[in-house]
Amino acid sequence: MALAKLTALHAHLDASKLVASEKLDSWAEDARLIPSQQNRGNGLLIGEFEYQAIFVIEGFTGAAELLMAQVCAWLVGFDAVRDDQQLEPPSIDIDMVDEKTADVEMKISFREDIEITEDDDGPITLHGKTYSVANLISDVVDTVGVGNDQAAPTDQPYTRED
Repeated sequence: MALAKLTALHAHLDASKLVASEKLDSWAEDARLIPSQQNRGNGLLIGEFEYQAIFVIEGFTGAAELLMAQVCAWLVGFDAVRDDQQLEPPSIDIDMVDEKTADVEMKISFREDIEITEDDDGPITLHGKTYSVANLISDVVDTVGVGNDQAAPTDQPYTRED
């Protein structure tokens, strides 16, 4: 869903208690909508939403390494497709207010899928069918068999190991 990553990272930073909630702000800039049509089996990828998420922390007095580690941990854990999407690494601007206090601005590129599923009462019409926005769940095949003679080496089932 659009802006889900911005919202989730904001909540993660807020929960980390590195700064008071009222000192943390975030918003999106330079957004682009990328239309597409890809069948996902149980629905369609109808587009992607790409944007710059801006996070501003006023009066930060904590350890910079801890802040950066929190952001990296969230990105690794919840935005693992960043490399596949070829997104730029986050950028950070730090303005020192005094010897112990800084205003921090982070810019992080995100790309989120916009998915739809057929729905008789849905508000979206495409090719004569109606759809609703949805978060599609992808089924991953972990076993496949080729042929019908299990005695033949080429017809043995293959099981993917995680």
